[in-house]
Amino acid sequence: GREEVPLLLRALVERFARESQRDPIRFSDEALEFLTLYHWPGNARQLANELRRLLALAEPGALVMPEHLSPEIVASRRHRPARGAGEAELLVR
Repeated sequence: GREEVPLLLRALVERFARESQRDPIRFSDEALEFLTLYHWPGNARQLANELRRLLALAEPGALVMPEHLSPEIVASRRHRPARGAGEAELLVR
């Protein structure tokens, strides 16, 4: 269920960070909400793929914001929050 998403997310992020020997990425409350409320048609495998993608793009220890998530996850919510001034960009290598 949805209540399991944050636990699974944390476990996967830590595992992938260990495997790649990098600091784990972190999630803003809003990004975490998007991920928790998304229906995940591809189940845990799709969640794992999304996290691998984010980890590959992000600097180690980066804070993931909603705009960094895949478009289909963002589109699953009715509104897209406006980008606030001074929010950190996700740095792409």
